[in-house]
Amino acid sequence: MALLADDVEFRGPMGKAMHGLNGANLFWDANDEMGVYVEQDGAERQDGQRVAVPVLMRMADGTELRAAGIFEVAEGKVALFQVVMDRAAAGL
Repeated sequence: MALLADDVEFRGPMGKAMHGLNGANLFWDANDEMGVYVEQDGAERQDGQRVAVPVLMRMADGTELRAAGIFEVAEGKVALFQVVMDRAAAGL
């Protein structure tokens, strides 16, 4: 949590947003409860203060989804984390 800004924003692939450190905890807890496992699936791409990371999301039922995690950094901390299902739209 030390790498997250106090007012960090988490956006899911359907546009739902959660805010602040409490929102970050809710985001991680929701993934745990749903049995979602996420791992990096290729080389990240950095453009200034924005980093796009290809990820593989494994669901509890065995479904695998290829997506991207986008991190925007401000003042040395993650200010925004967004899950994007279209890797090309994320610049990957």
